[in-house]
Amino acid sequence: MKIEMGVHTAEAQIENRCYSAALSQEERGRMSEKPHVSEQAQAAAEPQPSSRIQRTRSLWDWLQLLLVPVILIAGLLWLNLQQDQTGVALGKQQRENELKIAQEQQQMMLVTNYIDRIGDMLLHEKLLHSATIDDVRVVAQAETMTLLPQLDGKRKGMVVLFLMQTKLINNDFRVISLREADLRGAQLHGADIRDTYLLGADLQGADLSGSNLSYASLVFTRLAGANLQGANLQGSELTNGDLTGANLNSANLKDAQGVKDDQLAQAKSLTGAILPDGSTHQ
Repeated sequence: MKIEMGVHTAEAQIENRCYSAALSQEERGRMSEKPHVSEQAQAAAEPQPSSRIQRTRSLWDWLQLLLVPVILIAGLLWLNLQQDQTGVALGKQQRENELKIAQEQQQMMLVTNYIDRIGDMLLHEKLLHSATIDDVRVVAQAETMTLLPQLDGKRKGMVVLFLMQTKLINNDFRVISLREADLRGAQLHGADIRDTYLLGADLQGADLSGSNLSYASLVFTRLAGANLQGANLQGSELTNGDLTGANLNSANLKDAQGVKDDQLAQAKSLTGAILPDGSTHQ
């Protein structure tokens, strides 16, 4: 009996010790868990680098969302501006072309109407053989002097050729006088206007290069700045003609009448020109 009681007592002591040991181990575990929990809480409380990066990216994303429309709008405005400027330039060029075409048409209409009118006078009113005081001659003279200032150089040349071919400004008839006529800038390159009555005509700046003006009457004719390079002026009458600044390179002035040294001295160039005495200017 005593032995059993001793055994029970020993077992009880062992259980108590085990329980105490287990209890102590549990308490130590709890004690060890407290710092761990606080470290996690502290770590959670502190901002992490990944969260900062995420916030930065979010800000950049918002900026991109705002900047993209602004850039697109600016690009569209720039394109519209370029298109507007291109449209203005094209419109201006188109208007200039249309104006040029209209002017060309107007010029041709003026010349055509004049030729038709003078032609009618030649055919039906005997203009070529009219007297100085005849109405038909007076009208023809007035129409010619009115027309010429309205024309450009090309059309002025056309009128001069027409009058020469119809003998109206020929030295033999002299029906229409071109005295003081506005023939400035007339384009008569290579034209055959020999024996023509051009007394007192204003041919300043005209292109008469390579033209045939032999035996033409150029008394008091203004040829300042005219291009007479290679022109044939043989036997022409140049008394008091203005040659200031004229290009007389390779021009033929042999037997030209009324030409003085001071006239030739005013010319722009005389290189290779044949002078009235037949000598060649060097």
